[in-house]
Amino acid sequence: MSSNPIRLQKLLQKYLAGTASPQELQEFWKLMSELSDNDLVELDLKDLWDNNPDNSPADRMDWNRAYHVLQGKIDSQEFDFARRISLLKRRRHFFMAAAACIVLFASALIWKTAFQRKTEFHPKESTVQVKHGRHQTISLPDGTIVTLNDGSKLDYPQAFNQSSRDVYLTGEAYFDVKHDAHKPFQVHTGKYITRVLGTAFNIRAYDNDTRVSVTVTRGKVQVQSDSSKKTLGVLSAGDQLVINKISSEASYTKADIGKVVGWKANDMIFDNATVDEAVIALGNRYGVSFIFEHEALRSCRFTANFAGDGLNQSLDIICTLINADWVQAGPSTIELKGKGCE
Repeated sequence: MSSNPIRLQKLLQKYLAGTASPQELQEFWKLMSELSDNDLVELDLKDLWDNNPDNSPADRMDWNRAYHVLQGKIDSQEFDFARRISLLKRRRHFFMAAAACIVLFASALIWKTAFQRKTEFHPKESTVQVKHGRHQTISLPDGTIVTLNDGSKLDYPQAFNQSSRDVYLTGEAYFDVKHDAHKPFQVHTGKYITRVLGTAFNIRAYDNDTRVSVTVTRGKVQVQSDSSKKTLGVLSAGDQLVINKISSEASYTKADIGKVVGWKANDMIFDNATVDEAVIALGNRYGVSFIFEHEALRSCRFTANFAGDGLNQSLDIICTLINADWVQAGPSTIELKGKGCE
């Protein structure tokens, strides 16, 4: 329906009387183009004609003559002009709608890309590569302690994501995983994944070895295929799972834990490690526990290589580096004394 019915009524009367100027004719057909097409033109115009309060009874009765004149013009150039206006208007609306869709689509795409970049952000990777004949103990961002055997490599993020803690191992390593029930710790070794929540275990997966072995010293772990997600075994303390990398066959056995992790008894290397991380590694090796005079000592960091050193020598070196002292507090308990580090 026209936005100005009274104006259209007056222009229609001028048109029928032949007194409309060219500008008024153009305006008239423009207003006409805003009415519905085809058979609805009659209904719309009749409604305008009959409901105009300015019309006299004679004007209202003259509708039939007006309609028949208009009908005779439907295929004329004048009406085509109105149709063209209507078409242009609809095209304009179409392109405006299309442009709006493009803008919305582009905005959605930009938002999605930004959101994905935010949610799928991959933190910078860190890599530890241990030289042959040595091994190294490191601390991961979540507090997990990893001791790498010679020739081994571990890739891990500088910050774990919100759903899991994933690391990638080539070689052999002993993991003492910090417990987190909401974020499983996953060690990727080629085609296999070892998943835990919080435990200690040893993995041997060198590239030139035809077998992958997982040995649990504490807690429970699950081993599965990376591609099929098929569970190959669930291990408890003392269990060992050996996987043939060629046939993918897996076999259980009870392990000699001391023999499996005997390689850890060699030199210990700490690279910017905290005292808290170091005492876990020393406690595992020598079977002792530690207490602290001040909790601030736990966060002190140091770098050292304990090549062939015993427990006492290792503690002497650590305490010298962090300005602390140690005393034997019990048969298997060591107390570290000091104010801690800023």
